[in-house]
Amino acid sequence: MEWDYSGNINFLNRVKSLERVLQCYAKYDPKIGYVQGMNFVTASILYHAEEYVAFWILILIFEKAEMRDIYMHSKWIIMRLILIRTC
Repeated sequence: MEWDYSGNINFLNRVKSLERVLQCYAKYDPKIGYVQGMNFVTASILYHAEEYVAFWILILIFEKAEMRDIYMHSKWIIMRLILIRTC
């Protein structure tokens, strides 16, 4: 299995959908916003579902499967590293 969808001609037409779903999620949950890695999860969902369905599945995964906590934790680690390096 490839680790991204860049070579998949069928998915190249869905890139705008991916951007819209990620932007909507960032607005839906501003504490997390967008964190690296969300695009792969969302792209995997979009490969099998329409845009609006992918958005709600993403919310279910983050809230019910507690992936939100994983991304929230990684966001704070990244912010600390940035602060340490700039000070």
